[in-house]
Amino acid sequence: MRKISYIALLSVIFSLIVKDVSASRKIPGNLTAEQTPQFVSIGFDDNYYADGMAWILNYLKKIKNPAGKNNPQTFDGAPVRVSFFNNTNNAEQVVPGTALANTYVEAYKDGHEIGNHTKTHTTSATTTRNVWQAEIADCKQELASLNIPSGKIIGFRAPFLLYNDSTFTMLEKLGFLYDCSIENGFDDQTDGSNFAWPYQLDKGSRDNKTIKAHPGLWELPSYAVIVPPGLRQQIKKKFSDFDENTGKITGLDWNLVAGYSEGGSGLTKDEYLGTLKYTLDQRLKGNRAPMLFGAHTPFYTAKAMGVDIHPPNLSSQEMREVIQEFINYALTKPDVRIVPFCKILEWCKNPVALTPRFKKSKHPQADIQMSLK
Repeated sequence: MRKISYIALLSVIFSLIVKDVSASRKIPGNLTAEQTPQFVSIGFDDNYYADGMAWILNYLKKIKNPAGKNNPQTFDGAPVRVSFFNNTNNAEQVVPGTALANTYVEAYKDGHEIGNHTKTHTTSATTTRNVWQAEIADCKQELASLNIPSGKIIGFRAPFLLYNDSTFTMLEKLGFLYDCSIENGFDDQTDGSNFAWPYQLDKGSRDNKTIKAHPGLWELPSYAVIVPPGLRQQIKKKFSDFDENTGKITGLDWNLVAGYSEGGSGLTKDEYLGTLKYTLDQRLKGNRAPMLFGAHTPFYTAKAMGVDIHPPNLSSQEMREVIQEFINYALTKPDVRIVPFCKILEWCKNPVALTPRFKKSKHPQADIQMSLK
């Protein structure tokens, strides 16, 4: 009798675990994939060269999302905007009135999100609670000194994606709403079409069990990207550590293009662009979890080449072309919405279905013709 009860108990525990994991892959609001916007967001880190930021700000100035049915709750026709996770004393101290500070302000006024990436970019997985507090609080205060409202600085990414539970304790204490540092998608079950959706940390992190409960704080994961099957063999020949079976790489530009000795994969322009496109395509085939990609505006400048990063197979101009061509490609998909991280969080808290692009009629052939218009 005791043996039967023990087995039954294990069965219940297992079912609860499976339910919890599957829930993270479930679309908010019980929407179907067809009802769900395919969110894409690029979070640019560091941002210590004004010309790197100026490039992407100028490029996005007049670009808009697909018009849909003009529903603002699903960002139909909204300007394409991104997130900037800034340091305030990395390569340059951010002081009001300088070119770099003015670029931060311009980005905010133009509708982009300004996030926190610590003051000096010197933290790690062993950083103490007091240092985390100083690094995050000082960065937020210095960004706010530029007349960027403190209440709008709600998101954080840890340098190098290195953190510990004290990081989240300080984020919670300092009033942040989300983090985007915890990697997701490297498990065997995730195939590109079924990434987890952003989740609350009320019970800790599903992806890193060392992160305890932090009620009210959300995790917008740092998702893996997936190299197309047709490119994996050639990348494996150049980079022996590459996982040819899954094609997965950490979703930061550094990990894709930097030299092998720097922890990168040394991708060419075609490989970099092809990986972004393929990663988006897999999401559109599945549960449409947001595609959140991390980049660094300094790397898209000539001055960074050979100093901050050493990509062996592409130039700063080619790197710019990859981001621009990927954005153009994504916007050919009617359900894609490229918005800042904070807007994705806003939608996850209050999910709204896409308005159908055409109404079903009693004549299937008419439906097909209408959908092609």
